[in-house]
Amino acid sequence: MGKLLATIAGVVVLVAIATWLLHNQGIARMVLASSHWVSS
Repeated sequence: MGKLLATIAGVVVLVAIATWLLHNQGIARMVLASSHWVSS
C-alpha cells in the first residue's frame, strides 16, 4: 500500500512540475540548458 501511495504521489509531483514548466517555459529552457551543460 505504501508503495502504491508513493507511486501516486510521484506521478502527481511529476504532473505538477510539468504543468508549472509549461507555464514557465523561459525558466524551463534555462534549467534544461544548464542541466545539459552540467551533464556534458
